[in-house]
Amino acid sequence: MEKKTPDQLYAPTEDGVGGAVVRSRFICNRGAGIVIQSAHVLVEDSAVLGVMGGVRLGSLARYQEGPPPYNCLLRRVRSEGGRFGFHAVFQVRDNGPAFCAPMRGIVWEKCCAANVDAFLRLQNVGESELSDCTFALTSTRTGVQT
Repeated sequence: MEKKTPDQLYAPTEDGVGGAVVRSRFICNRGAGIVIQSAHVLVEDSAVLGVMGGVRLGSLARYQEGPPPYNCLLRRVRSEGGRFGFHAVFQVRDNGPAFCAPMRGIVWEKCCAANVDAFLRLQNVGESELSDCTFALTSTRTGVQT
């Protein structure tokens, strides 16, 4: 039986000291768009279009992923179509709140989300900022989830 794996640019089990995604487009992928699981990351002038997962920052501790991202800048990033636009979540084993907000210093600057079920979802995130972002609402969309 063939094992199905997600579309990847590099192995997600290898964490590092940072990275950059600049002037890139991710179109009609079957799952996640941009997934950030490292500290000190820049995503700039990029778009995720028609992808279920938009831009996700976070780690799922119950699946032994980590460490959680911090000190990340998303500047002029567009997420359109799909389930969510921007998703910043650190899930602990019981899927509840963490004892502290392990994801910090996340900045969304001049970002845009449109035609998604949720523009922004946050869980266990602290000391972060939204600046000059645009969220285009459609009829039954939910907006921000915390």
